Amino acid sequence: MVTIVIALVVLCAGALVTLRLVEVNTDAGVEPAGGRPAKECAVNSEALDAAKVGVYSGGSQNETSVKCDYGTRKGTDGATLTTAIIEVKPVKRDSATPDPDTAFDDFARPPSSGSPQVLDDPRFKFGNQRKLYQTQYGELTMLMLYVRTGSTLYRIEYTSSTKGFFSDSPTPADKMKPGLETLARDMDKRARR
Repeated sequence: MVTIVIALVVLCAGALVTLRLVEVNTDAGVEPAGGRPAKECAVNSEALDAAKVGVYSGGSQNETSVKCDYGTRKGTDGATLTTAIIEVKPVKRDSATPDPDTAFDDFARPPSSGSPQVLDDPRFKFGNQRKLYQTQYGELTMLMLYVRTGSTLYRIEYTSSTKGFFSDSPTPADKMKPGLETLARDMDKRARR
């Protein structure tokens, strides 16, 4: 009787481990969306691939800003899920926004999730003004970079989680910073044109 119970426990444990291995090796990436990103927030393909967000997954546009969403290509990296949202907003001079510095201060708000920290990283010296936030919430790490170049504001929200054997976990920020820097360099070059 004890042998049967032990055999059943071993069999159940083996089934659970097998299911978790299948889940860990299944990519949670995104499928490409139809269409192309708006030119204001389009990023070159080399920068997107380097940042592991090589798929345009949608976007939006209104009177004040343009957004493009990018994600990990489905089937390329089963260990991480990374997304980037790029928002571009021209500063319009009017009575509500008297100067670009004030507009930047209004735009560069900390993320509402987690406990954001302001970082001072020498790699992120773009534009006339910049602010870099880092936060973790749940299984995600988020880096949010705000930049003002001349009269253009842009925001890059870069999030990532890493699949583990038993659960997903936030990706270490130091592993994410090179990808964010690549996206920011590309956006900075475009804003200076």
